[in-house]
Amino acid sequence: MQSYFQRFTPYAVVLVQHSMNTCNKIFSWHAKALCFVFLITFPCFFQAQQSIKIRVSDSTTKEPITGAIVRVSETGSGAATDLDGLAILTLNDGNFHIVVSFIGYEDAEKSILVPLASPEISFDLIPLENETGEVIISSSRTNSRIDDLPSKIEVLGLEDMNEENGIKPGNIASIIGDLSVIHIQQTSSVSAGSVVRMQGLGGRYTQLLRDGLPVYDGFSGNLSIMQIPPLDLKQVEIVKGSASTLFGGGAISGLINLISKTPADSLEASLTLNQSSLNETNVNSYFSKKKGKAGFTLFAGVTQQKPQDINEDGFSDVPQFQNILAHPKLFFTPNKKTDISIGYSLFYENRAGGDMKALESVTDTLHTYAEKNRTQRQTGEFKMEYRMTDFTSLQIKSSWSQLSRLYERPSATLDAQQITGYNEISILKKWAKTSLVGGVNYIAQNFAPKFSPGFLIGKYSFNTLGTFAQMTSNITEKLVVEAGARLDQQVETGNFLLPRISILFKPTKDLSVRLGSGFGYKVPDPFEYISTSDIRYYQHTSSSPKAERSIGVNNDIAYHTVIGEKLSLQIDQAFYYTRINPVLSATNVGESTKLINNAGRIESYGTDSYVRLVLHPFELYLGYNHTQSSQIDSSGKALKLPFAPNDKFATTFAFEPGKGWRIGVEASWVANQVDNNQQHKPSYWFLAAMIGKEFKHVRIVLNAENLLDYRQSRVESLYTGTISQPIFKALWAPIEGRVINLSVRFSL
Repeated sequence: MQSYFQRFTPYAVVLVQHSMNTCNKIFSWHAKALCFVFLITFPCFFQAQQSIKIRVSDSTTKEPITGAIVRVSETGSGAATDLDGLAILTLNDGNFHIVVSFIGYEDAEKSILVPLASPEISFDLIPLENETGEVIISSSRTNSRIDDLPSKIEVLGLEDMNEENGIKPGNIASIIGDLSVIHIQQTSSVSAGSVVRMQGLGGRYTQLLRDGLPVYDGFSGNLSIMQIPPLDLKQVEIVKGSASTLFGGGAISGLINLISKTPADSLEASLTLNQSSLNETNVNSYFSKKKGKAGFTLFAGVTQQKPQDINEDGFSDVPQFQNILAHPKLFFTPNKKTDISIGYSLFYENRAGGDMKALESVTDTLHTYAEKNRTQRQTGEFKMEYRMTDFTSLQIKSSWSQLSRLYERPSATLDAQQITGYNEISILKKWAKTSLVGGVNYIAQNFAPKFSPGFLIGKYSFNTLGTFAQMTSNITEKLVVEAGARLDQQVETGNFLLPRISILFKPTKDLSVRLGSGFGYKVPDPFEYISTSDIRYYQHTSSSPKAERSIGVNNDIAYHTVIGEKLSLQIDQAFYYTRINPVLSATNVGESTKLINNAGRIESYGTDSYVRLVLHPFELYLGYNHTQSSQIDSSGKALKLPFAPNDKFATTFAFEPGKGWRIGVEASWVANQVDNNQQHKPSYWFLAAMIGKEFKHVRIVLNAENLLDYRQSRVESLYTGTISQPIFKALWAPIEGRVINLSVRFSL
């Protein structure tokens, strides 16, 4: 609301002009002088205003950025930049803090004192990039702006990670699942494991990386997405569709690359405390600092969850677990041409679910069923970049992970260890309009049971030597072509050639069209196809089954403009198709389970649409995904893939009224999915809301998930069989019910 003086100022101007004319007509020269003194001092009683031009451009290309949001922290007011990268603010005299933000760029901030000597301020936004500055989007490996990439990449930036840290400090499953094209499926009511499904395909076809390294591979992969906190991340890059050229054959339906934070010159320190209505407690901390040629980042977090029986059937719907995660990382810049980083992470967790009495250690011959998991993962990582010239750089990176897991249930125990290694050397060469990246990598995975009574599975390994190359060329100002190929020599299953091509056409500044196609493959890792509870019956065959092979096609049409110099409008329409053949599946042979190739194929096709509107202080996202995914046998009979919703609608609405307040509402509709028996399951709505208040060094967030309290247990029982020998049903909807949490973040 305007002050009294602001409302009165236009009338004061008229009064001044009228008074001056009157003075000229009826007063003597000395009277005129007195009148002049009065008139020049009269405006001092009012609060002066100044119109300020904010010019926003790319720090690398110096091109204007359209649709950047300019905010005034003290008042909550703001504006969006026009086609020339300009926004106009009208400010009273005083001190103000200006913040400029845009998707794909780091936020820029300046403090100003109004009135200004020059009424124009320039902001050069720095593209989101890694510490070495080699790339803007790490998943592309080329020095290109996100809008100029032939491959469609969705980015959840630092602001999204900070917000998710207040909403769900324990993991990133919620924020990834907010996107319409992604569906998070819980795979177990006992352990709460979950997988990420993209484009209607199973979780095994989505590749999950950390800084381009496959550190989450392993036989407990369905828990990984639930064990990654957002406080340690700078951004999340999501590549939709086949993306196997640069990172390996597993990215059939898509790739999710988690990018770690890097240190800045100023100290960053934060502590997040969180408590939920389900008795989940999180304590997460993060520190980073860079000084001279060295720097560090350190994340350390602890989570504790008590078991919960929401539907009161005697079995836990939320397991009990305690975990710790530590991730220190060192950064060195010995000279202007070299950057080195060395990291280590330790994750340890005890997790148990099942009969509530068994979890409470009640001695009872009937209530004995419990599944227990003890997991320890240690990972070491190394990365070095050497810039040989201004246009050529060499990169070496390596990671080794040791995963130990003890799984126990009545009459069965699996104590096993898995070693996963990734080593790569690559080179990036740039010319005026062309860039070329190529390299070789070696991937090793070795599984060995140490103690496994009741399990038939033995040790196995996969070893892959791969070579890859990808060239990106700006044919014209409007046309960019990217072509590449990977050749993998997979010791256990054969050789795979994976060509890929992507085209970007920009007929106008606001409109872009992308078309891409690529190949992929998936090796027959038993833990990717068989649940841990069923893996006890898995037995190797004398003839190993063939790997699955895929081909995918993706088309994306994006439009971004600014309406009336204030409303930022982004529209995106995607189409996709994926075919997988031959198909791997588990089958029972006598008393054992084996992996075999089925005649036929898997096909998935659909559309993904979203609209994003920003009119400060409001932001709205609307997304809709429609997918048809089926397994088709040799006779042409098609069966829908279970737990792959045909339709998903997702929306988020955010409002920033100013003074550090933020209000958000999320809603999603999941519809038209079937279970393993092709039985249709009900559609359901999922609603969530949050309110947050940010002070100088403290941020408080109150969040509520599943406001409608929709649960699968309201529709059907979650298990069959007896109390001592339950058979748990597959999950297609939430089971934990309504959840409320309160988080407080302290930061410097």
